[in-house]
Amino acid sequence: MTTTISVSPEVIARLPDMLVAYLWQLALDDKYRGYPVQTFMLEPMSLSGREIQGISHLDEERRVFGLAPVTCRLRVLNSGNRYRMTLAE
Repeated sequence: MTTTISVSPEVIARLPDMLVAYLWQLALDDKYRGYPVQTFMLEPMSLSGREIQGISHLDEERRVFGLAPVTCRLRVLNSGNRYRMTLAE
């Protein structure tokens, strides 16, 4: 069965492609792909005086380096093998 993913225009406008790709890796991981709804909280964090991207995803906290951090809340909706990433604000 083919997996179909889509990203809302608002997400595309707000997040760098590299970050969107990373979030898809998390959302489609075997551990999470069966969830009907996944929520991502993105907030800037400080580490050694530098701002980095903090990501809260279900039960895990992650950090991403090398891009300008953003603040937003995202949802990935799962309908069978169709996944859609949208802003949750």
